[in-house]
Amino acid sequence: MKNIYKTIGVFFSISILTRILIIYIPSIEIWVPYFFFLVRICFIFYTIYLINYFKINLKNLFENKILVTIISAVFIYYSIDWVNEAITEKHAIISIPAHVFFFVRQMNVGIFEELFFRVLVFTIILRKQDNNPEYSHKLLQKPIAKATLWSSLLFGLVHLINIGFESVPVVLSVCNQVISAIGIGILFQAILLRTKNIAFVALIHGLVDYLGGYNSKMLQITTDVSQYGYKEALITFLVISLANFIILIPLSMIIATPILQKQDWKWE
Repeated sequence: MKNIYKTIGVFFSISILTRILIIYIPSIEIWVPYFFFLVRICFIFYTIYLINYFKINLKNLFENKILVTIISAVFIYYSIDWVNEAITEKHAIISIPAHVFFFVRQMNVGIFEELFFRVLVFTIILRKQDNNPEYSHKLLQKPIAKATLWSSLLFGLVHLINIGFESVPVVLSVCNQVISAIGIGILFQAILLRTKNIAFVALIHGLVDYLGGYNSKMLQITTDVSQYGYKEALITFLVISLANFIILIPLSMIIATPILQKQDWKWE
């Protein structure tokens, strides 16, 4: 796990250093998206190196290609349709290069985080679990379930990097983002367990970031969090927690349970 912690530590350090530079040299802020795009590309290659180093067979995670391709095409079609409606509604003019770069940038995030957390971190934690050969009906006691929970928890905590040197309202908002990311991480891991197709999960992740950030990043529609106090944070926390326990986690169990009940099913 040392390599995992080192990678996260380096990424944290780069992010904090960049934020400090922006404070003292505001003119460089316009170049930050391009910088982090290149940084993530480097981390993608480094993650692939670690995957090979730990002898994780990435080729096994490209199954169900036909079904995945069809579903992916549907998701992409409706995503483009949603974006076109948003642009038309706001009478915005977005250049094609800007549009394409934003899309590729979000895919870049999805690829890196899925390879790192859903494949590398998950597999390392899974290997450390006590794989009792005796079949158990208790889902949460299965090594795969434990590895999913721990890797998703780490995935959520990494989002604390978004706090930076922001005000209290933003800090509270990011803390709730962590809770949301944990639930989404569990769902993404369940989808990967079921499909065994990392490209599909990375695409979904990228589309979620793409659609989730389009209004604020491309259409400049931002939410004022200046009045976001402890009361609002608590309400949001309760709503997100309920969404996790009522929707995301049960849905994840529905998706992954048929796979986990197969005694001969293997991750590697």
